[in-house]
Amino acid sequence: MRKKLKVVYVITGLNAGGVEHMLLRSVKETAGSIESVVVSLTDLGVVGAQLKELGVKVYTLEMGGNPLRALKLFGIFRRERPDVVQCKMYHANLVGGVIGRLAGIKNIFWGIHHTYLDGAKFTTKLVNALSAFLARFCCKKVVCCGELARDICVSYGYPPDKLKVMANGYDVSALYPDESARMRLRGELSIPDGCFAVGHMGRYHKIKNHAGLIEAFALFNKRVPNSMLFLVGPGVDKSAEIKVQAHRLGLAEKIVPLGPTKDVKGFFNAMDMAVLFSFGEAFPNVLAEAMLCGKIAVSSDVGDARFIVGNDSFIVPVGDIGALSGKMEEIAKMPEKARRDIGAQARESIVGRFDIRKICSEYESLWLGAD
Repeated sequence: MRKKLKVVYVITGLNAGGVEHMLLRSVKETAGSIESVVVSLTDLGVVGAQLKELGVKVYTLEMGGNPLRALKLFGIFRRERPDVVQCKMYHANLVGGVIGRLAGIKNIFWGIHHTYLDGAKFTTKLVNALSAFLARFCCKKVVCCGELARDICVSYGYPPDKLKVMANGYDVSALYPDESARMRLRGELSIPDGCFAVGHMGRYHKIKNHAGLIEAFALFNKRVPNSMLFLVGPGVDKSAEIKVQAHRLGLAEKIVPLGPTKDVKGFFNAMDMAVLFSFGEAFPNVLAEAMLCGKIAVSSDVGDARFIVGNDSFIVPVGDIGALSGKMEEIAKMPEKARRDIGAQARESIVGRFDIRKICSEYESLWLGAD
């Protein structure tokens, strides 16, 4: 019987987010073949708590404003003696790569899960610049979540021969069309019968372009009055800007800002379509998650959204409010059977390309040198 591969994941933080949930899915899926240990540079977060519930060893460095606490990672590496170190996100790449090398670890891999850094903090841009140089010495490969992320890494100065594109993966057995979940959550959200519900999932941040989405919905609602927009994600429910904009447009009863949710399957099942209108993304997980639930997902042309959606007719230009509004209307006025059929095809597309079992197998091959 083959000894379990021991992998230490180093990640910037463990609060709810696409990268963090991808890590959680990977650890669950590989529990039989990999002994996973997770190190957060910051705090435990909600995903860290979930990992601990699974029996995974989780360390928190609580770095905050004290970078010297990163030195604790040296002791963790010496204690755990991993076969592989897989870092995720810019700060974790730099810290895990440098300290891993100092600890004598050879099998170090980095992960890039973002694209443009235009609105990032100066420190993040500095960390990225240092990483682009040190990638030559501190890791075997830099895993990019999509083709756009890879191209941007090249433009930042990362050595092209170090870059490897590997998509995110999803537990396709956990996300699926579920009529009982749909009816339950529509009841909880007080969605009227016959109402066309549009769903958006994402944290409140200017890059997500909630303001543009709301403007597009306002145009759409004039033509499809029996409709509502549900906004889910960290900070969304606390945004004064969203509430002010909804009141200004006379849509305070039609636009519902909610906080983060653990019930991804229930949320997308309750919706009639999903939208993403961001100014920038890398590999937007929410599109795949909505499609796994059998929903048509419409997105702005950002990151690898076009690749995920797999249907150019559901991609709109970045920031084009009229185009998004028109596409929402087109979908709302489709016969329900047509929407269901397209949604079923969307699910099949994601299952065939992004099953978490397939992606985890690709990671293991990379780590073991079989790639």
